[in-house]
Amino acid sequence: MHYSRVGHFLSASRITGPKHNILQLELSADAGGIPAIERLGPSDTSSLSEEAVVSAVMEGVAAANHRFARNWTISRMRYAPADSAPEAVYAHLAYSILATWEAGGYGNSPTGISSAQDE
Repeated sequence: MHYSRVGHFLSASRITGPKHNILQLELSADAGGIPAIERLGPSDTSSLSEEAVVSAVMEGVAAANHRFARNWTISRMRYAPADSAPEAVYAHLAYSILATWEAGGYGNSPTGISSAQDE
């Protein structure tokens, strides 16, 4: 897994042989519902269900919030529709992004949202 920051987005990419996935999340201090979705790359070759990707991301965020006693919300997310299935991997990516954030793995806050390192 590779973690990086792209502007205000916290990013994780996973490449395992022929399978590949990328997820980028922008954290928000505001309580929110479904995040705004941005598609990376061509969407005409989509192999993923966007609804299932969003659902998996929200599951991963909920699991991280429970594990770390936080209330993170996502204002925007980016993914590549042509990435590899299954969509459930996005729950793991979302959780991993937030676990890395909590551990201070992305450095300073991109949006004023605190992690354990900031406290």
